Amino acid sequence: MNSHDSDNKSVPIPPKDAPTVSPGPLSAAVENDIILDPKIQEAIGQSLKAYYDDLVNTPMPDRFMVLLAELSAKELKNDK
Repeated sequence: MNSHDSDNKSVPIPPKDAPTVSPGPLSAAVENDIILDPKIQEAIGQSLKAYYDDLVNTPMPDRFMVLLAELSAKELKNDK
C-alpha cells in the first residue's frame, strides 16, 4: 500500500528510464534541456513586457462596457 492511498489520489510513478533533475541553479531543468543565452532571455523578456503593456493599455471596446453595465444593473435589481 502506498502512503498516498489514504488521500484517494492517484500518484503516478515515473518509469525507471525517466530523465533526472539536474542539480544547481536550474533545479527544475532536465539534463538535456538547452539553456538560452542571458542576452536572448533578456530580449524575450523585454518583448513580452512590451506586448503585455500594450495589451493592458488597450481601451476596452464600447460594446463590452455596455454589457458590463447591463450585467451590473441586473445584479443590483436582483439584490433588491
